[in-house]
Amino acid sequence: MYYNIVKMNSKIISTDKRKQGGWKMVTNTAKYCKSKRENIKPLFLPLSTEYFEAFANGSKSEELRLYGKRWNEETCKPGREIVISKGYGKHARLKGLIWRFKRQNGNLFGSRYKTAIEKVYGTLDVDIACISITGLKLFFKQSSV
Repeated sequence: MYYNIVKMNSKIISTDKRKQGGWKMVTNTAKYCKSKRENIKPLFLPLSTEYFEAFANGSKSEELRLYGKRWNEETCKPGREIVISKGYGKHARLKGLIWRFKRQNGNLFGSRYKTAIEKVYGTLDVDIACISITGLKLFFKQSSV
């Protein structure tokens, strides 16, 4: 299903621009993502075993990272694929989609998150990237041999 006008990150893009490799709508989730022609690599998110297993069993669906060059609105666009890895190895990985991104100051979180932010960064006066992930499935990278 295509529309004459597509809205992405407060930008209005005409159908003509979309046909030239601009944006397309993922109709099954009603989210927007870049066209396949642009071949954006999945975002790689290495985690320790504890947090990887929380994503795997469904008890965790949001990751918090320090907002900056690596974790921002440009790199974490909704609709972009993400690969969550248990450490940096290739033996245990999950693949999903970013469905929401939010920048938030550490002082505005609830007490559970505040404690974790202060423990990791030493202060609450930092901007945090909140990355919400959906559709996680177990994924094993094929060897090229």
